[in-house]
Amino acid sequence: MTTGGHPQNRRPLRRWPIYTALFALFLLWSNSFHAISYLRQHAGVPAMDLVTLRFAPVAPLCLLYCVLRWRELRVLLSQHAWALLLVAALTVPGYNLPLNWGQGLVPAETASLLISTNPLFVYLLALLFLGERLRRAKVAGLALALLGVYGLIGFQNGSLASELIGRSFIAHALVVLLAPLSWAAATVIG
Repeated sequence: MTTGGHPQNRRPLRRWPIYTALFALFLLWSNSFHAISYLRQHAGVPAMDLVTLRFAPVAPLCLLYCVLRWRELRVLLSQHAWALLLVAALTVPGYNLPLNWGQGLVPAETASLLISTNPLFVYLLALLFLGERLRRAKVAGLALALLGVYGLIGFQNGSLASELIGRSFIAHALVVLLAPLSWAAATVIG
């Protein structure tokens, strides 16, 4: 790939910064469930403290961005303040608190699979609030996804979770499901 201009004046586009950034994001995001599990289950860090640790370092950058783009932000806030504030609440504390709290008992692998139910919740909310049409193939996919969630929550290591580690595991797993539900609500609102 090259930059624009006359063909003789083109120079190759440097891809290594993009690939380096993507690799760094991969490392951070792919290990977040394991980090949460370790910090909650072994280090005893409370769920709210994890949210603070995750977002406090970037808060000054976000504030600076808001200051620099204040004119545009003011227009957005005047037109959509309630929606912006609700989406912000649903995507930061609404997603992270249930995930962090639930991973006090739910293993990283199970939590990551439960989080991937986001499209399921988006579809259900779109059916309820946006007038999405019910289609046979989507209903079959929905049923299969719900069966998978039941399998994740109901069975761990080949036996019923309630027999294996008690009802507390099921409660924690259900709380983890509030995270993708919250994000789905933000998606439908936004």
